[in-house]
Amino acid sequence: MMLGILILLAILLFPRPEPVPVTPSATSPASLTDGGIQPQPVPEQPVIPAPNEVVPEPTDSVQADGTTSLPRLAASFAERYGSYSNHNDFENLKDLEVLMSDRLAAETESYIIDQLAGGTLSEYVGVSTRALKSEVVSFSDEDGGAEVTVSTQRSYSDGRLVFQNLYLNFVKSGEQWLVSSVNWDDVQENAR
Repeated sequence: MMLGILILLAILLFPRPEPVPVTPSATSPASLTDGGIQPQPVPEQPVIPAPNEVVPEPTDSVQADGTTSLPRLAASFAERYGSYSNHNDFENLKDLEVLMSDRLAAETESYIIDQLAGGTLSEYVGVSTRALKSEVVSFSDEDGGAEVTVSTQRSYSDGRLVFQNLYLNFVKSGEQWLVSSVNWDDVQENAR
């Protein structure tokens, strides 16, 4: 499962480079015209994603400070952090500890231990979270801190659909941004 998350993060954080257009060269197929050999352009092949390949949607724009990876990281973190079931022993949180500061990882581990000590409910309870938009609220490369707000849609196993913002604070550790705090906004019930 950890490998799957790392692959997803790699896809989101390191988008594929744009295809390079092919230009005619001496090695291109040629045709005879007017007694001479003229190079013919090789048609450019479209890039088609493989079946089951996750192609990230461009949900954020380039920020003036170059923080394009933070909104993607925040959205990916929010979806995983907010999606869980009471029968998976908090695997979603355990998998995210590599993206957390030491303090938040320790708090999360303590939370998991407390929750598991209380036992699990026999009735299934689950939540699926989808990031709708992520926005950098503040950013300081000099101080190594950033705040990102992620607007989410959360679907509960009992049929409820809610919209909720997740506020993430980041700290820079070396070249990597780590989540240092997580706060959910009040629930906004879907008006149906």
